[in-house]
Amino acid sequence: MPDAAKTETKRAVAAAVRGENGRVLAVRRPDEPGEELPGVWGLPAVTLREGESPEDGVRRLGREKLGVDLTPLESLAEGEQRRDGYVLHMNVFAASMTGEPRLPPRTGDNTATLYEAIDWLEAPALQPAAEAGSLCCELFLAPHPRPSPASGRGVEIEENSNRRGQERLRIPPGLRRRMIEVARAYRKEPTRSESMLWQELRNRKLNDRKFRRQRPIGPFVVDFYCAQEQLVVEVDGPIHTVQRAADQERQELLEKTGVRVVRISDEQVENDIESVLTIIRSRFRPS
Repeated sequence: MPDAAKTETKRAVAAAVRGENGRVLAVRRPDEPGEELPGVWGLPAVTLREGESPEDGVRRLGREKLGVDLTPLESLAEGEQRRDGYVLHMNVFAASMTGEPRLPPRTGDNTATLYEAIDWLEAPALQPAAEAGSLCCELFLAPHPRPSPASGRGVEIEENSNRRGQERLRIPPGLRRRMIEVARAYRKEPTRSESMLWQELRNRKLNDRKFRRQRPIGPFVVDFYCAQEQLVVEVDGPIHTVQRAADQERQELLEKTGVRVVRISDEQVENDIESVLTIIRSRFRPS
């Protein structure tokens, strides 16, 4: 058995980029001799260089492997996996993308894995990669992801902190600034269903209630928020089918502050927007 103290640790980072309808940017690894995960679809990832931060690794991943500008938003999950002769430490980041992804040309100087195809896939399509040993896909699909700014890391609950006897979520100033940046990035790249619903909520269109989109609340960024009603509206895409436990934990923390949460699927929004608006109206308090 190898000496754990002497085992090399390789640090890597993967990018989870959300597109239309909650699809995730996926890449297919080459099916060739020596490839650890031949021919599987997974998340784009890169091994970090000495002294390179995970955020800088995400940016380099975009430039070198996808031909786009990637902006790291938040750490979704982190974990380790023992491999033959080393330990892989992986950090999965949510990221936004500027540009159209394309495969870089192969040259004789390439030492890193270059992908053979790029596509937008539903999150469950990454399950075969997770089962084949892809740590980034396993972390991304895990029903109990490690804490992150979007699932409660750095949050403290201050009991009975306001005049209504409700609790308040407290986060460090640095994390608060980070969540504001995350919210701004999300506003620039809404999903199709979020855009459709926003057209019905903006400018007080729904019963004269003022909604804000991608609103930071403590360590979370919620899809839509009405302060007058203390009502959060979340639009759930396919990825939420594999992170229900994390969603429930997040909702329970929000509700401790007196905020009420209504969850709507993206299919409901796209197929029957009027019924969605009826559901939201039904959660308004009597005038």
